[in-house]
Amino acid sequence: MSGPASNGVQRGPPLQPAAIRLDHVFKSFDRNEVLKDVSIEIPHGHAFGLLGRSGTGKSVTLSLMIGLIPVDRGAVLIEGKDLQKLSREDLLDARKRIGFLFQQAALFDSLSVRENVEFPLRRHTKKRGSEIRDIVHRSLESVGLEHDADKMPAALSGGMHKRAGLARALALDPPIVLADEPSSGLDAITASEIYDLLHKLRERGKTLVVVTHDGSGVRGIVDEMAVLDQGRIVACGTAGELAASDNKLVHELIRGEER
Repeated sequence: MSGPASNGVQRGPPLQPAAIRLDHVFKSFDRNEVLKDVSIEIPHGHAFGLLGRSGTGKSVTLSLMIGLIPVDRGAVLIEGKDLQKLSREDLLDARKRIGFLFQQAALFDSLSVRENVEFPLRRHTKKRGSEIRDIVHRSLESVGLEHDADKMPAALSGGMHKRAGLARALALDPPIVLADEPSSGLDAITASEIYDLLHKLRERGKTLVVVTHDGSGVRGIVDEMAVLDQGRIVACGTAGELAASDNKLVHELIRGEER
């Protein structure tokens, strides 16, 4: 038998770094300070909602998480790696582990739904032929678009755009998925269907970050929520904790009342 550690404390395996960590992040554009000392930590396999009014820096926060823009001060770490310190090649590798659902889906208009989902596979992997076809079919099937693969984006409804964008975000089977305003522009029923798809990702063990002003829609799929206002996190906790807040903005956002 091995003896105890030298200090008498049994040492376990090293703790796994958080999937996403923002450490005292500041970000400005020209003289407009968008984020002011924002810190967020999201464990692996957790779902996190970031709430706020339009124009409060929610989408900027997502862009920082994927390294599309640099921080001014502080650090953004993905699975323990500081994005600011990575080489271009390593940053690209880190991004492959993150699926991004853009607010407007951002599909390529000149490509079919199938070709849009194929795009990251052809660009970032060495997969070919039947392997790509199988992955694309599974991705489209997971969002209910397996029969719409040959349609062009112009022929899709708003909800189908979101589904196709989500299928493309999942093509590389990333452990982390970021969703920017997934219910934006959708009717209540279609928005609920998109949230159901995101909930299934949570059940599959994905780390999920949802940026939204729709607290009532997202509260059922996240473990924790934070409210961003005037560049700062003003509240953080479970949906129940935020619902009990006496902060008027927090209360309105969690109930989906903010306009």
